[in-house]
Amino acid sequence: MISTAVDLLDASLKSLHNPRTMMMFKVLVDMRNDLDNETFIKALYDYSSHVIALNSSEILDILLSPEELSDLNATIAELDEMETQFNG
Repeated sequence: MISTAVDLLDASLKSLHNPRTMMMFKVLVDMRNDLDNETFIKALYDYSSHVIALNSSEILDILLSPEELSDLNATIAELDEMETQFNG
């Protein structure tokens, strides 16, 4: 249990220290005064979404085995298909 918690912490740090994440943050900081508020807010949202998606992916790799992840993806695809048929 403690090892899982440590792995989750490491996954969060890995997401934040990812080279692309770091570059996005650097650009945000460097260009803050050159951007209007709306553009800055959109860029900040994009950065946050990137970090969350990357972190979620890392966490799924820790918590789910490849088989469980495959089952989850199949279930999501099945639900998407059902929604398409229902709304279609």
